[in-house]
Amino acid sequence: MMRMHALHRGLCLLLVLGLSAGTALAQDPGWTVQPSDFQRSMTVVGQVMLDGTPTTGDTYQLAAFHNNEVRGLANAIEVAGQWFFFLTLYANTEGDTLTFAVYDRTAEVVLDISTTLAFASNALVGTTEQPFVWEGNPFQGVCRIGRPVWTFTPTAFESTMTITGRAEVSGVPLGSGAHQVAAFINGDLRGLAEPIQVGAGWYFFMTVYGSGNEGEVRFKVYDAGSNRVHEVVEILDFAANASHGTPSDPQLWSGTCEPPVRAANEVADQPSAGFVLEAAYPNPFRVRTTLSIRLDEPRDVQLRIHDALGREVYRLADGLHRPGDHTFAFDATELPSGLYLAVLQAGTQTQTRTLILVQ
Repeated sequence: MMRMHALHRGLCLLLVLGLSAGTALAQDPGWTVQPSDFQRSMTVVGQVMLDGTPTTGDTYQLAAFHNNEVRGLANAIEVAGQWFFFLTLYANTEGDTLTFAVYDRTAEVVLDISTTLAFASNALVGTTEQPFVWEGNPFQGVCRIGRPVWTFTPTAFESTMTITGRAEVSGVPLGSGAHQVAAFINGDLRGLAEPIQVGAGWYFFMTVYGSGNEGEVRFKVYDAGSNRVHEVVEILDFAANASHGTPSDPQLWSGTCEPPVRAANEVADQPSAGFVLEAAYPNPFRVRTTLSIRLDEPRDVQLRIHDALGREVYRLADGLHRPGDHTFAFDATELPSGLYLAVLQAGTQTQTRTLILVQ
């Protein structure tokens, strides 16, 4: 028993040294554990195998979880030319099922681990001669950590298409918060949207910018809750003046850690000639710009301006309007510089335009 306690103390020392040496290498995903919150512990000595190959180098951090609560942390430590994780696990209940993930500081991605383990108080699992193995796949379960800095210049492009959609991650809808959906063509950022509340739902009203029909538009979702960037399953084709989705039938952006795959038989919704929100002019603008709408029949419409946080800051129209063209002046004298969204809504139909205010 004394030998076991001495070994346990030695492994804990290695763990502390590993954490101290590793935290300066790159930004961590914010994992923390409080050993004092738990009455029991066990130790695991093992290696992380990615696609059958053990990880090497001190750029990896391994975390254990129970019901999304961190129950252990360890950095990779080199022993006799091999890299091991000396992981102390904490619990208050025997038999807790522990799951794992590993953070690659170099690539700034979190890799899911398929291996699980039942907690057993005071147990020692694995040695450097016969290590416990955590199995992972470097090509699956990859999500980048941290809020991205997404910027682009809409004025560099001659065409637009609009998308009204909702976003979810692992089947959970994204509502209020600093979430973002970004659009990319050939790897270049071409559109950006944050959630706006319409009724009881949260929607992303995105304008995608391009030049002609450029091909595939791919998407990423930033989930502010988990602080991760997810790939989006759905892929669309860019088509000038096309419109996808409405609040009653929104485009869905499904965030995942898997590569996106094109859905079969996707067809762009063409804009209605009788319900049009024209591009603002001038845009970008200083202080004032003009927005025009075209209606083919009498309609009860709302034309609202939202800021980048989804808050309504100005209402240009709200009520019944006759058929024909209508022009509205937007005076932004009291608003700060930034990205704004014009939202035209009539019943179940919605169109949006992005505005850029430069004071």
